Amino acid sequence: MIYQNKYFILDTSLRKVFDENNKELKITGNSFRVLVFLCEHGPSTITDISDALDRAKDYDEDHIRQYRYKINTIIGKNIIKYENKIYLIDGITQRIGNKDALILDKNNRNTDLLQPKPYNKAINMKNYKKIFISLGILLISVIAVFYIYQGFNFGCNIKGNINANGEKIYHTVDCPLYKETNIDKAAGEKWFCGEKEATVAGWRKALNCNK
Repeated sequence: MIYQNKYFILDTSLRKVFDENNKELKITGNSFRVLVFLCEHGPSTITDISDALDRAKDYDEDHIRQYRYKINTIIGKNIIKYENKIYLIDGITQRIGNKDALILDKNNRNTDLLQPKPYNKAINMKNYKKIFISLGILLISVIAVFYIYQGFNFGCNIKGNINANGEKIYHTVDCPLYKETNIDKAAGEKWFCGEKEATVAGWRKALNCNK
């Protein structure tokens, strides 16, 4: 017997379940029996389903709930509903007595429950490149903001410092204290593009700098 729903096709003779695209779903064991029972008998209680599974065993609500969860998870829809202590299949399920009335393309059946998407190396490489480019732009932006905050003038790397005595002293890159010297623009310190510019502005060269 074949039962057809909007989201699945159940073939009792083959003991298999297929999705709407005729791909095989791995619904087996008691989960398969529960699905068959609901297709054949319609809305049923826990007792009805438990008796149909195995009278020698006591199947409680937790067991039936687990089978329901497995069926819904594999089909990918909330196909088995539980309302007012009744289990039922959502939607219309048609019974097709003649197997020839429903053509299933066996060559198109896939026994894998979850089909992973094919790995596209080219697409992933493009994504990695985009990430690296974005990180590079971000790094450059952070560095630029840092130097701007520090008052650095690109191309003008002479530091005009004012010491504790109020002396205006400039440091070139070859001065020993160049790296240790910080520019505080709020205190009147500034960057110069050349030594002549610094001298004209009233700064003198640090005495420990190379002549």
